[in-house]
Amino acid sequence: MITLSIYPSTHLGTHDVNLSLVQDFNILYAYEEQKLSRTLNKEAKYFPDRALLNSFYTTGIKPSDVDVLCIVGPCKVDKNYLNSIRNIKKYYGIDAKIEFCPHHKAHSYYSVLTSPFKETLFWTLDAGGEDNLFGEFGFFKNKKFYLLDENKSPSLPTFYYHLTAAAGFADFEEGKVMGLSAYGSVAPSMYNKFLSLFKWNKECNFNYNFNNNKIKNILDFSSYTPDKHRPHKIFKYMNRNLNFKMKKITTGYFQAEISKTGQKFCEDFSIEILKKKISKKNLDIKNICLSGGFFQNILINERIKTELDLKVYIPPGPSDFTLAAGGGLYCNFRKIKKFRPKSYLSPYLGPSYNNKFILNEIKKYALSYKGLSNKKLVEKASEDILNGRIIGWFQGKAEVGARALGARSVLADPKNLKSKSKINQILKRRDWFMPFAPSILPNDAKKILENYQFSPYMNISFRVKEKFKKLIPSAIHVDNSLRPQIVKEKGLYKNLLLEIKKKRGIGCVLNTSFNVHGLPIVSSPENAINLYLKGMVDVLYIGNYRLDKRTKRYSAKKLLSEKNLKINMNRKYLNTLKQNKEFNNIKLIKINYKKNKLRAEND
Repeated sequence: MITLSIYPSTHLGTHDVNLSLVQDFNILYAYEEQKLSRTLNKEAKYFPDRALLNSFYTTGIKPSDVDVLCIVGPCKVDKNYLNSIRNIKKYYGIDAKIEFCPHHKAHSYYSVLTSPFKETLFWTLDAGGEDNLFGEFGFFKNKKFYLLDENKSPSLPTFYYHLTAAAGFADFEEGKVMGLSAYGSVAPSMYNKFLSLFKWNKECNFNYNFNNNKIKNILDFSSYTPDKHRPHKIFKYMNRNLNFKMKKITTGYFQAEISKTGQKFCEDFSIEILKKKISKKNLDIKNICLSGGFFQNILINERIKTELDLKVYIPPGPSDFTLAAGGGLYCNFRKIKKFRPKSYLSPYLGPSYNNKFILNEIKKYALSYKGLSNKKLVEKASEDILNGRIIGWFQGKAEVGARALGARSVLADPKNLKSKSKINQILKRRDWFMPFAPSILPNDAKKILENYQFSPYMNISFRVKEKFKKLIPSAIHVDNSLRPQIVKEKGLYKNLLLEIKKKRGIGCVLNTSFNVHGLPIVSSPENAINLYLKGMVDVLYIGNYRLDKRTKRYSAKKLLSEKNLKINMNRKYLNTLKQNKEFNNIKLIKINYKKNKLRAEND
């Protein structure tokens, strides 16, 4: 049975459009439209026609092979909506039955049916689906799903969404709050005031209470460019019903303190919610599957892993990026009962291009190149990395989700302290406080990481054992955390790590996504070549070809320390508050800053 599944529907036009082809319980293809359209998040909307055509190209499946067309999301279906779906079927030649999958069912089925567990708890949590639900909790046992409760009110994800705006960031920048939190400290008064925004209900859901009074939109064209259509960066509070209570609570604090306090609050109460739910239902299941945008927060996932007696599974791309895959599994599961848990789900579910296709793209640009065998390729790539060069790595099928997992990656030496600053400040031009992740072989990960658990998708943070910190300093965040991809799957990427291990004694590489800030991860050979030509990487390994212009691909400007970068960030934030005429906020920040400075000096 082949199900073609899409999210969101044409009726909704929201964010994170994606498409999947699922045969029985095998995900043949799962990918986000934004990577093909080259437009991030909310602006990649309506029908995922690029992903549809690419799915047929990649898998060899024909429209006539599709048995079911699954639409994820809509809670109401009217006549006009059905007509639009029928027109889509007719246009693309799809003669299949139409079925629908609720938002959080797609999250739950995706996490559970791709997990290695025969029985497991499941918990989904996000800022809201089309069915006006914000999460669900239950368990899977004897090949059946048992729903215990649904979260019908906003909770921690919506709070974190508003916190992101309060910290001065835009839509879809929750990850910046998490990254910056490592540089701040918890403000007890702010933390306690956050409690006033929440109330427990009888199902042990921690409901977030806020009003709908919008903060006035602030127009800011400082980051505007017609090449990156991101209105949420121009209208600073666009689509954020940021309540005045939140703004009042966070007034008087710098961004790092707001981020740290809010992050700690969410970590603490994620644990508390889960404990209460398990206790209330007297559940004795030791596995849990987590899905929904909230569980892209690796620090929350780490706390759940280390503080509760549970084995945690978070699939690749647990946010809305994989709702189509979940919808396909949902439809197929209800018809096919012979389900067996997977030992491992490969995240490489997107487009792939053969060497002939890649070579044609290289020749279009009249670039010099060298063809290499797989063995020579990994030898030369490892040599470049250990010599301090930044390489672009474009190999095989693309990853699904927001994390680069060694198919569309930028790779560097994790031992070289300059690697992080060079990529952040010069090549990718992203925020200085954002951490990087290492890809590492399982045996090395067991030696280096505390509380080891196999984590192949960069979804959980770990702490590094003290004696190993000097081996991978660029991969470790300021709070001693790192978000590893533990590479077990056989292939070229694992061979590269094995080659590095031969030369250095540890199979580890610094890995970040192959994109510039504000654009999606590269999807096609042309995308990768364009970034190579713009100087983002020193060397490009694409298919079995190596491209190296042997020119200096970045400026010789002086790299700043993180201390100076934080000072510059604080100055910029004060200037923004001044422009917004938040003079009382500025005054309180300066008072708190002086108090903290005196306290630090006395300590």
